[in-house]
Amino acid sequence: MSMNQIRCFRPMELTEAEFELFENLSRRRFLIGAGALGLGVITGCGSQEEAAAPTATEVSSGYPRTVKHKAGETIFTSRPERVISEGNFVEFDNLLALGIPIIARGSGQFDINDPLADLLPWQRATGGEQVPLNQAVYGFEANLEELVRLKPDVYFIWDTNFSSVDDEGFKRRNEIVPVIPVPAGIDGLRVVADVFATPTERVEAIIGEAHAKMTAFKPARVPTSITAFFYFDDGNFYLVSAQNDINEMVLKPLGLPTFRPQGDAAYPPITTISTELATELDADLVLGLFDQNFGPALEALEQQPLFQAIPAVKAGRYHRLSLEMTYALLRPTVLNVDTLLAGLTEVLGASR
Repeated sequence: MSMNQIRCFRPMELTEAEFELFENLSRRRFLIGAGALGLGVITGCGSQEEAAAPTATEVSSGYPRTVKHKAGETIFTSRPERVISEGNFVEFDNLLALGIPIIARGSGQFDINDPLADLLPWQRATGGEQVPLNQAVYGFEANLEELVRLKPDVYFIWDTNFSSVDDEGFKRRNEIVPVIPVPAGIDGLRVVADVFATPTERVEAIIGEAHAKMTAFKPARVPTSITAFFYFDDGNFYLVSAQNDINEMVLKPLGLPTFRPQGDAAYPPITTISTELATELDADLVLGLFDQNFGPALEALEQQPLFQAIPAVKAGRYHRLSLEMTYALLRPTVLNVDTLLAGLTEVLGASR
């Protein structure tokens, strides 16, 4: 079969009208790189030979360009204009930091009625309130019909929500629109900036400012060990381990010890323990991470005698982090560096 004979298949979820729109979208001017899906250098539907040749203006403005990311490579022949953010995660922060217009975003909050309820202070301060909330674009089971209706040019996700190119949720979305995973950390800005051919000088200036703030961080007290956990209503603790990327992105650059436990190599890098093993939380500093879906469970835990008997808790070295601080710690971006450092300064200064 020649490349020109390769045909699109029709997703079962789409009607005839939606499939027609799907085909039109698939022939938009982008190519999915061979590294992403192992399909050779072809377009979403059709071959590279069918892709429109870039104009002189597009070439001079940085297109076509190949963007490398966790899922492989994506070739853009023109600057994306219709942009979707899967949620209000690190990809959303980086889009806001660069002033990129966004036509829709989802939310990690399970039930949300107020379209502004899940926005964080740094997102509100950079135009997040102007972005339409559309929960149909969120998650592995994003509504394909809605994606087709929105006619997006690119779809950004937090790379923690990306497992592999073989994941069915990823493949279904990627058939309709190029999916770009974005890493946490202040360097994650580079992935988003690359898609839009943002001048290197501007990107490095933003990253340099964030680096300078982190370098200037001088805690009142450096703990000898740190344990951080989520507590959900299933009665289990979810301990962030030393294998988590946050250790390299946040703790080590700030001169702080990595999370315990040290030996967990599973992905995601979290160790689960039951309430009966609560003493395993003990460390020089214990952090309770706040999840907006399970806040009451954490508050109830803090009243349990078993939890109150943990040495660090008894000694005043336990701190429940705010929602904002939890997100800044586990989803660090150039936008939330100030919140992260202010929160750590307060926690470390308060610890005895």
